[in-house]
Amino acid sequence: AEGARAVADAAVADPSWLPCDPVEAGCGATVASSLGERAYRRPLSEEERARLVAFFDAAEAELGSFDEGLGAFIEGLVQSPDFLYRPELGDGSLPAPDGLVALAGPEVATRLSYLLWQAPPDDALREAAAAGDLATPEGIEAEARRMLADPRAAEAVRRFHAQWMRLDRIAEIDLSAERFPELDGALRRDLEASAEAYLEHAFREGSFRELFTGRTGFVNDRLAPLFGVAPPGTDELVPVTLPTEERAGLLTQPGVLASTSHGLSHSPILRGVLVLDAVLCAPPPPPPAEVDIGVAEEEPGGEAVTTREKIELTHGTSECAVCHDAIDGMGFSFERYDALGRFRTTENGVEVDPTGRLREREVADAVELAEALADDAQVQRCVATQWFRYALGRSEARADACTLQDLADTLEETDDPEEMLVRLVTSPAFRFRPETP
Repeated sequence: AEGARAVADAAVADPSWLPCDPVEAGCGATVASSLGERAYRRPLSEEERARLVAFFDAAEAELGSFDEGLGAFIEGLVQSPDFLYRPELGDGSLPAPDGLVALAGPEVATRLSYLLWQAPPDDALREAAAAGDLATPEGIEAEARRMLADPRAAEAVRRFHAQWMRLDRIAEIDLSAERFPELDGALRRDLEASAEAYLEHAFREGSFRELFTGRTGFVNDRLAPLFGVAPPGTDELVPVTLPTEERAGLLTQPGVLASTSHGLSHSPILRGVLVLDAVLCAPPPPPPAEVDIGVAEEEPGGEAVTTREKIELTHGTSECAVCHDAIDGMGFSFERYDALGRFRTTENGVEVDPTGRLREREVADAVELAEALADDAQVQRCVATQWFRYALGRSEARADACTLQDLADTLEETDDPEEMLVRLVTSPAFRFRPETP
């Protein structure tokens, strides 16, 4: 209720959006109808229109002024079920395959707008829905391209990538303040913003391959030491070219690397799990309850001086090796980056070993792993799957196999995530829903 009141107060305080002059007769009815259609994101029935107009008139009469009535009307409108929920019932006007329901034009518009703009449909999209333009893949494509070209699409791109790579974990990095005193609130925010900026850059101006292999970083004076580049002389993030032998794509962004760190050090295990889960869609199972998951502190006869050595000692046992062959093979590739994502060649004075493995292929380091992932069909399928889940708000089902393969094929053929997204919103999975959930 407090949020609804705040929305109403803000709307009343700025009357520039009103479609009519409050002193004109019938302005209340015009406002009620206009806001009702915007809030419900569809045309109103005559019964709904009459009910909303009556509500506005009653509020204005009881409270004694247009502004007070408008505030009460908006407060009630944004708490109504038709505003809070997004019904997808179809209207029976479009044919659909057996077992599916074709979404009505306004329902497609709502799906499209909340996916691409994180907001209700604008006038142009509502008009396209009313004209029947969203009944065909071609009509949806035209609107999707218009919306993707709009700056408002940046927030949707940011949110997808932040969820996909779990960038919210950067704010919760639990590292020793004594060992990493530079990790304050400002640096955490910069790490997250820098990773988001790179991901949006790769989506907008790069390619699918550049997502994994690009040598651009978004750096300010606080981040420069982590990236190993000269300070740009500003607190604002600016693009810089990174050393080709040290960085490649999203997985070597300091923010992504730091997001898996904890305690006193980085975590090759969590880095490996991130790649398997987010990039390959092959999350490892949790360890059996009876298995000791601690990391050895010492080797027989001497201290383990690198994190890799400690982990290899622990995971050499048969019950651990089954899963950790894959996890560690990925995670060890990132041994040249410390807990904050700084490039290094030694740990505790000893040269680190960054060799790793992607399935049966050995890779020299994270840069070579990134190159291999960029060309991997399973990665293309996984990224397409991640977008599918984000766009539709559900996990994939067996019936979605053809759609997912089509999206992966689009990535392979075009090397363009934006083209894959257009393909997704014109797919049957986006335009239809199952008859029964």
